[in-house]
Amino acid sequence: MQALLIGAPTQGLAGVDRDLAGMARLVRARRGEPVVLPRATLPAIRLALAALVDRCTADDPVLLYLTGHGSAFVNAEHDPRAACPGPARLSYFIATADAAEDALFDLELSLWCARLAGKTRNVTAILDCCHSGTLVRSDCRGDAISDRRLAAFIAWRAAHQPEIDALDVEAHPDVVRLAAAGINGRAWAPDERSALTSALLAELAAAGDAPSWIALFAGIERRLVLAGLRQQPRLSGPVRRRVFSLAEALPPGAVPVRRDGDRIILEAGQQHGVRRGDLFLVDIPFKNQRVCHVDALAPDHAVLHPRPPTCPPGQAS
Repeated sequence: MQALLIGAPTQGLAGVDRDLAGMARLVRARRGEPVVLPRATLPAIRLALAALVDRCTADDPVLLYLTGHGSAFVNAEHDPRAACPGPARLSYFIATADAAEDALFDLELSLWCARLAGKTRNVTAILDCCHSGTLVRSDCRGDAISDRRLAAFIAWRAAHQPEIDALDVEAHPDVVRLAAAGINGRAWAPDERSALTSALLAELAAAGDAPSWIALFAGIERRLVLAGLRQQPRLSGPVRRRVFSLAEALPPGAVPVRRDGDRIILEAGQQHGVRRGDLFLVDIPFKNQRVCHVDALAPDHAVLHPRPPTCPPGQAS
């Protein structure tokens, strides 16, 4: 696993070091060696992200993790009457620096995630800060915002506009995004540790075999509720994938199938209650048919055959 762990304990924020230590242990348990920025500045973040893009290869699992303060601005240029209005608010991650312009905006983070996803489809962004629900998305317009942070952001955006125009509007389809809160939401850090990170690590430890992100998210939400925290995390992207993997967890009632030459093998047989003639709807078209019946049967698998087009629905051929 390739991992970049970014921390910024600005404004006296406690818990960042503990968050980073916990996530580093997680990465090492998965045979990775994380790059950790415990006092991250915007230039250091950019350099580390560029290095991460350079060294990752096809289908490497990549983790980008941020813990610290997030904030948001009202976008003074937002026009709801426009054909393609920009966002009403712009969110950003506050880096460790005194400079007012030292902030990583949502659009720039989206661009880095898109660059990572151009090298590997297995990208996860975990964002443990306030207002983080839109930190991986795109689309904002405007050229005349007076605030120094926004002015610095606009200068950066102008230099990268062609690449920005190719971004997905909301989220990259190959990036799993787990955010501590929505764009107007707060991320809590009781007991000198961030609530989302604590719940994530506890749920992963308890889950055993690699769960899907959506199953893991349900456990995280439950832990936050039991802790009495009014926090609403967000999850988006290919959420049926197993954690840090490209493999997808099957929905309830689904059975794995695989191709074997000109046959489709069902990974279930007599011992699972499968009978000759049973019908199955398969995700991979087989001889221009998706409905197949069990043609041969073994204790632990079955061979599927396309159902003849003349066979009435619900009837085995």
